[in-house]
Amino acid sequence: MHTGGDIAVGTHGLYRQITLLDLHPGDRVLECGTGNGALALYLARAIADGADSNDPERGCVVTVERPDAHAVGAQKFVRQYRRGGLLPWIEFHTGDLAIDIAPQWPSASFDAAILDMPDPSTPQMMQTIKRLLRNDARCICYLPNMTQVVDTVREA
Repeated sequence: MHTGGDIAVGTHGLYRQITLLDLHPGDRVLECGTGNGALALYLARAIADGADSNDPERGCVVTVERPDAHAVGAQKFVRQYRRGGLLPWIEFHTGDLAIDIAPQWPSASFDAAILDMPDPSTPQMMQTIKRLLRNDARCICYLPNMTQVVDTVREA
């Protein structure tokens, strides 16, 4: 299954990520790098598990993508999957997380984050992610090379 960018992840990898994020119904999850929307669907299934879509405490996957074309394709994909049954649990945003989107959210808005973006290790991005996550939150980063791992750990 292709989840965006150049990273292909099978369903076993997606379930491992959900397990590592320790997601539960009602959680708020931040996904940076929507790609085609497949990962957002898996995250939404984890937090929606049996919840009523009209419940204000139902939880949500907030997914952010910079290129509009990816976001439009992902929204179409999610609307078509099981007749859009998971759409109430997914919010789509387009733009730069740190500059355009994050300022509208209060601190500690999210229970978990997953970052699949070109460079999550910039100081501005790491400060934004740290501000948005609760103290006991988990974060997963897709990092294709060791230099990015070192830079991200240093900034975190």
